Amino acid sequence: MRTWLIALVLVVVGAGAGACALLSGYAACAGDQNCPDGLRCVEGACAPGSEGEGEGEGEGEGEGEGEGEGEGEGEGEGEGEGEGEGEGEGEGEGDPCATVSYTVDANSNGDVNALDSVSGYAAAQCVHLVGSVTIGGQVNQLDSLRKIVDITGDLTFNDADALTAFDLGNLNSLESIGGGLRVLECDDNMMTALPFDGLTTISGDLELTGNGSVRTLGFSQLTSVGGAITIADNAQLCEVADIDDFEGRTGLTATSSGNDDGC
Repeated sequence: MRTWLIALVLVVVGAGAGACALLSGYAACAGDQNCPDGLRCVEGACAPGSEGEGEGEGEGEGEGEGEGEGEGEGEGEGEGEGEGEGEGEGEGEGDPCATVSYTVDANSNGDVNALDSVSGYAAAQCVHLVGSVTIGGQVNQLDSLRKIVDITGDLTFNDADALTAFDLGNLNSLESIGGGLRVLECDDNMMTALPFDGLTTISGDLELTGNGSVRTLGFSQLTSVGGAITIADNAQLCEVADIDDFEGRTGLTATSSGNDDGC
């Protein structure tokens, strides 16, 4: 009986001592469940907890990482949109004209019209012709040449007696000639003018010789001739009024002889 009482006293004393220790903050503990509310078991003793501080730090780090990822996504979208717009603009500014390699050597209308059967020519809005054009004989249809804006080689009219000034008007889209322009011995009574109103550049020679009915030189846009300019033996072309006017308008100098001096 005495032994039992002694044991009971020790338990009560131990529990009381533990309670006092818990309130003072230094009693031994095995886990947070042994501590009163608001205290944690730290290194075997109940102490004021720091859960609030820990949670605050955790939340702050999480928010910071989330914002960083968002900025990265925004930069990626901006780069993609910029590149797409740039490529679209570049494609929209392309040359609408087709480049066609072909040499025209025509003594009949069929020879000229054969251009329409050349690959890429008929469907083209305008044409850069890689080659030369020579017209002679009884050709009087130049409709197929309307699309040509430049020629890399020569443009020659040689003894093309069936052509008229109206027919030559089909070449008013022509802007530049990489070789020379020659109008030679075209005696048809209807070829009274040489218009070439769109032509700005001739890289080679300009030769207008032996055209018995020509009375007017057009060339309203011509500013550059890389070779010699020869205007000779055109019986109705006025030496002063027409040739001097040509030189004044273009700023070019021609060698002329055998034209009409009496007009």
